[in-house]
Amino acid sequence: MAVEFSFEIATAEPTTKIWAWAAAVGSMAPGWLDVGAKIPSDRDPIWIDFGIRSTVWVQFALSGDHIAEQHNTMTRIVSDLLRRTTGDAILHHQYDDIWLIRRVGSLVVSNRGDAWTPLRLAALPEPYSRAPLHFSED
Repeated sequence: MAVEFSFEIATAEPTTKIWAWAAAVGSMAPGWLDVGAKIPSDRDPIWIDFGIRSTVWVQFALSGDHIAEQHNTMTRIVSDLLRRTTGDAILHHQYDDIWLIRRVGSLVVSNRGDAWTPLRLAALPEPYSRAPLHFSED
C-alpha cells in the first residue's frame, strides 16, 4: 500500500515544465510521482482554509521498503520546485497532515519532528519558520 502526498502550487508554469524539473531531481522508485493541472473548485479545502488557488499538483506515492529515502527524495523535489516557482504552495498527506505551506512568499514548515529530519530541513529554501499546521476541522 502506497503512502500518498500531494504538492500543490499556484503557478503559471506549464505541467510539462514542472514534470521535467521534478524528474531531474531524482527517482521516487519504487514509488512514483505524477504531475497534472488542477481544476479550480470553490469546495477545495486548500482554497477554503488557506486561500490558495493551486493550478498544478504533484502527486507522490511512496511504497516498498525504503519509505524514508523516498521521503527524502520527495523533500528534495518539493524544495527544488519551491526555488523555481514563486506562487503559493502546500505539501500535504491526503488533506490530513500538512508538511509545509508557502503563502505570499512566506514558507512555514510543520513543527512535527518526525516529518522533518535535519537532512530534510537542510534541503529547504531559507528563510522558513516552524509552526503547527493543519486543515480546519469542518
